[in-house]
Amino acid sequence: MLIDKTYRSSFWGANGFDNLKNYMKQSNDFIKNLSGLLQERSEAELNFSKNLSKISKKLSRYCSTELTIYEAWGMSASEMEQEAEAHKNVSIAINDIYKQMKELDEMFAKNRKPHEDLVTKTNKDLKRMRCDEKDRSKEAFNCHKDYEKARDTVQRADKIQKLDGKAQFADNEYKKTCLKLEEARQAYETAVFNGCHELQKLDEIRISKMKDMLTAYNNSISSVIPVVNQSSDKIRESIGKVNATKDMNAVVELKGTMCNKPEQVLITFYAENSHNLADNERRRFLLQGHLSSLQSDATTTVKALEGIKKTMDVFKRDNFKNEDAYNQARHGYWQCHAKLEMLEASQYKISRALAELDCSAKPVSEYEKYIEKSGERGHEIWFLRKPYPPDYPGTVPERLLPQKSCDDYDDEFGK
Repeated sequence: MLIDKTYRSSFWGANGFDNLKNYMKQSNDFIKNLSGLLQERSEAELNFSKNLSKISKKLSRYCSTELTIYEAWGMSASEMEQEAEAHKNVSIAINDIYKQMKELDEMFAKNRKPHEDLVTKTNKDLKRMRCDEKDRSKEAFNCHKDYEKARDTVQRADKIQKLDGKAQFADNEYKKTCLKLEEARQAYETAVFNGCHELQKLDEIRISKMKDMLTAYNNSISSVIPVVNQSSDKIRESIGKVNATKDMNAVVELKGTMCNKPEQVLITFYAENSHNLADNERRRFLLQGHLSSLQSDATTTVKALEGIKKTMDVFKRDNFKNEDAYNQARHGYWQCHAKLEMLEASQYKISRALAELDCSAKPVSEYEKYIEKSGERGHEIWFLRKPYPPDYPGTVPERLLPQKSCDDYDDEFGK
């Protein structure tokens, strides 16, 4: 790889190689820290995969019912398992990258150390030789000063000769030291030159390998996206198959018991039962009084029905703008109508007792086939078990409207 500026031409001076050395150490620390984070990410993906798989199994158990909404959620459980498998594969892939990163960390630290140590050693040698050079230079200068001083003061010839020999020896030692200093300088320069070059090659390998690892990392996490997209498409398809009507019909078929058959307790008086002690006149008087009271209640109920019907008609004319209020009124109509049927059935029962008392023909009523009794003799409980129409509680049909108006009830019972 060709770069504009090489490491061996850029890290010189007092702190040049130290700056490069610090950068390489920071790079090594980055690899080490990154490998630790990759290990954590791998473990996180594996734990996420396990949790997804656990949730998928639970959801599958909850979606065992054969209804479209359960099948749709069951599809999400199945796809969740696929996603869990994808995350498991991501965990394995990232764990492999972590191992490669750890190997790179060890290789990087091992291979840069000899070059850095050599530069450190040659730098120490150079500094030591510079100290020696300084000492030898100072010693040589002092020897020459002593020689010149002796000549100026007319010393003895043997002493001057001795000082001259000493100065020449100091010069030779100084020269040798300078040559050794140059050798030390060249050794240090060579160590820095080669060290920068080798560290640059190491850094190039580091960057290239980390780039490859990042590519592998990106490929591993990107592999989840198609799985998620495919799962999303399948879930979207299953959502389109959800059919509320079909499900509710299936629930009725699978879980339903019976249609609503209300059990209304009819009003039963003491005088109705001929086995209860009472003379005929007293019994007749009581029955007629009870019948009149029930007829009054029925008249009141009919008035309430007519009022509710008018309210419903208002909602219809307004195109059901307040649908909740209309539904509430419709429900009230059904309840009020059920009360009217209970009152009419109770009247029929009393009328039947009066006919039996007077030995006349029994009255006929549509309620007869729905009336049942239970309890002990003399204290019987009568029920009206008339099923609601099939369209209950749909729109109230006309046949449910009271057959008698309030005036009809008043005329019939002499009010």
